[in-house]
Amino acid sequence: MGAARPFSWKGRRLRTVLQRSIAYRRELERPWAPYRWRGHGWDWVLDEPPHGTWSFVELTSGEKLFREGSHMKHCVASYAGRCASGHSAIVSVRHKDDRRLTVEIEPCTRSVVQARGPFNRSADAEEQEVISLWARSVLRADMSNEADRAVPPGRD
Repeated sequence: MGAARPFSWKGRRLRTVLQRSIAYRRELERPWAPYRWRGHGWDWVLDEPPHGTWSFVELTSGEKLFREGSHMKHCVASYAGRCASGHSAIVSVRHKDDRRLTVEIEPCTRSVVQARGPFNRSADAEEQEVISLWARSVLRADMSNEADRAVPPGRD
């Protein structure tokens, strides 16, 4: 292995060097960007009085978590590794297409770990009620379906 050549500005322009260094720095600050994982099928829409239209959308990439965190002004992008490894699932909760909450679920137990709104505010009473409806309809229903499938033939 030869000696490293000293840095030289020869053939380089300041503007190009700055642009490349900024792009490099941005990539270093986005370690979550390449992460992608499979969803759990927990997307859901509630459209009934008195709640109006609520949708639950599972986020399945580091890029989607980044956009959610940027919009909601919290750190959900840092959960990409946990989601990719199956330790967490993240769902964006929207009311009339407006992001209202980001919910973390523990996939093994299908339990809600936390629900945070913009700037990490807690869920209000209506949001908590809608999360409970979703959990009963989707998370708990999913568990009972698996339990039904797990029963050996002749033992039901």
